[in-house]
Amino acid sequence: MNIYMEKYRTLLKDFHFRQRFMTILFAILAAFFIFYGTFALFEEAALAANNRSEQLKERISNIKTRLAKVENAQTKSLSMGLLTYVQSLSGQLSGGGKFTNIKIINTTLRQEQISFKTENLVYNEFVKLLKEFESYGNVQVKSLLINKRFDNPKRIDALWDIVRVEQ
Repeated sequence: MNIYMEKYRTLLKDFHFRQRFMTILFAILAAFFIFYGTFALFEEAALAANNRSEQLKERISNIKTRLAKVENAQTKSLSMGLLTYVQSLSGQLSGGGKFTNIKIINTTLRQEQISFKTENLVYNEFVKLLKEFESYGNVQVKSLLINKRFDNPKRIDALWDIVRVEQ
């Protein structure tokens, strides 16, 4: 064992050996730090890409749920007759408004059209009625004429033409 220690001591005293040894050690350490640094850099980039992909998946999921809600709202269709529907709506108004002059208008076979007048409606009731008609995919407001009442400007009269298209 002593012989080996002697050889190492003589080798360490040799300047060229120490220079080669330190150069090799420095090269090995430099390679290690370069590989470690690139690994850490790529790992961070991979985590950032993974986070972006998760956020994108979440956004797509949110958009899909919103789109499903919109499609469900638009696919809601009126199955009863338009005249029956309008008459049932007239019974639901509570603010003193009333439906008058309800008339069926002859149209094509696949359409049903009603003309009627609402009198003495509060603006909130008018908007609620308009939203009710627009909530159905197969019901359209064909024409609408709105007038303020001369006796009370907080109330309105309206002349409606509503069409239901059979699908």
